[in-house]
Amino acid sequence: MAIKLFMQRHTKDWVWRTKKEEYHPDCINYGRRPKGVGLIFWRVFRKGRMGPGVFFDLKKGQSVDSAVYLNQILLGPLQQFWEESFEDIRVLIVMKDNAPVYKKVCIPARMKLGMTVLEWPPNSPDLNPIENI
Repeated sequence: MAIKLFMQRHTKDWVWRTKKEEYHPDCINYGRRPKGVGLIFWRVFRKGRMGPGVFFDLKKGQSVDSAVYLNQILLGPLQQFWEESFEDIRVLIVMKDNAPVYKKVCIPARMKLGMTVLEWPPNSPDLNPIENI
């Protein structure tokens, strides 16, 4: 989940307004937002158990790529949660969307850890429970 404060997004904002609010000054953004600070949060969960939540540790201007995800998530809190989950679940499957950060260097790392991955469509609220949050 990305929390972006005063930053431009690459998606459209959909806003529902009443007819009276359509051209109200408080409902119209005339200019670009100033660049600001972004926080990107990652969390793991499964049936019956909530795992750790982590804010990515990013330098100014840095974004999350495969190497950042591998070092800060996959080989850290996700691996630990994965190993702890074998205590009460025999067959574990990692569910993720098709974000590019989960590919490249992460695929061989997941294979080495023995993670079975179930691919889901990106941004699909009907199939991906995190999108509803």
